[in-house]
Amino acid sequence: MDKYERFEGWLRENGARFEQLELREYDCDTAKPSSSSSSTSSDRNVSASSSGEEKKEMAGSGEEDDDRRVPLSSGDDEDESEMRGVHARRHIPPNTVCMSVPRRCLITVEMGQATPIGQAIYNSDLDLDAPKHIYLMIYILWDRKVNGKNSFFAPYYDILPRTLQNMPIFWSESELGELEGSYLLHQIADRNQAITEDYQ
Repeated sequence: MDKYERFEGWLRENGARFEQLELREYDCDTAKPSSSSSSTSSDRNVSASSSGEEKKEMAGSGEEDDDRRVPLSSGDDEDESEMRGVHARRHIPPNTVCMSVPRRCLITVEMGQATPIGQAIYNSDLDLDAPKHIYLMIYILWDRKVNGKNSFFAPYYDILPRTLQNMPIFWSESELGELEGSYLLHQIADRNQAITEDYQ
C-alpha cells in the first residue's frame, strides 16, 4: 500500500465520501491533462500515459472504468510530481454532493491558535497580512514536530509535496519572465512582500 492509498483509506475510515472523484498527478512538463469522451478505454490509458498524466481512483468502488486506472505514483519520491488535481470520474448532475469530509479530518484556524506558538501570536499585537494561513501552518509545523508519525494527520502530511516549485511565488526570474505583461506579476510581488512582512 503506497502513501496515497493510505491517505484515501484514512479518509474513508474517518467517514469521508468521494466515490465519484479521482485524484490525478501530472507531469510538470505537461500543459494540461488529456481526455476524450469519444475514446475507448484503451485509448484513454494511452492518452494519459503519453501526456504525462497519471490517475488514481479515490474511491475504489470497482465500477465500470476500473480498466483505465493507472497508479498515482511509482513510489519514488524524488521523481514524484507536485502537480495534482481532483477530477470527476463520470458526469455529476447539478446539486449532487460529490465529496463530504468530516470536520475531524480538517485542520482549522482554531487548532493553530490553540498551540503554544499560536497562543503567543493570538495574544500579541501583531498585524499579520494572512493570519488564517499562518495559524494553519503553525498547527502543521507544531503537530509534525510534537507528534510526528503518531499524529492523527500523518497520512495527510505524508502526501504533501516536498517543495512548492509549482507555485508562482517560488518561481525563478526566468520563469517569471514568461508572465511578462500579465497583472499576475504584480500579485506575486505583493504576495511575496506580505509573506516577508509577516515573517519579520
